[in-house]
Amino acid sequence: MSDPQPLAAATQALAQNARFLERCSRLAGVGAWEWQPDSGALLLSDSACELLGLPAGQVPTLDGLLARFGPDGAAMLDAALHHAARQGQRWDVELRLDGRAGGPGSERVLRVVGAADGEGGGRRVGVVMQDVTEAAGMRAELERTLERLDLATHGGGIGVWDLDLRAGTVAWDDAMWRLHG
Repeated sequence: MSDPQPLAAATQALAQNARFLERCSRLAGVGAWEWQPDSGALLLSDSACELLGLPAGQVPTLDGLLARFGPDGAAMLDAALHHAARQGQRWDVELRLDGRAGGPGSERVLRVVGAADGEGGGRRVGVVMQDVTEAAGMRAELERTLERLDLATHGGGIGVWDLDLRAGTVAWDDAMWRLHG
């Protein structure tokens, strides 16, 4: 008869490690899921469920998961998943999570990175999602500010130049060349 203590200790260590990884995932704003094309099976981490606005442990169908990204995002992600399953190609995109799918306040921007592992029929597609809502919002605000600056400088006949002290170079925009050309 074998001693059950090593198995119990290993099981406890595995559970502790899983809890640690889940805490780290939540702190980093990341979640992971896997799709098995042959069976259609999905496996989602609790943090992936949280990012998608699902209760922990709820596993949707692939169509249900894709629908959370709205029609355009769903089509893009579906194509990436199937292409990865066939060709093994990695992808890295930002997709807007449809706020209607996850309830009030759940509209987020997720960076979705995926790749297949295994060969042929045994291939699985692993996906990692990261909440980049704040960074995407800052990029959008920067773009709006730059558009307004562009309108102001063109409307006012103002030129802009940059001096790079390290490189010792000066760069002029088109208006500076017109003004001082």
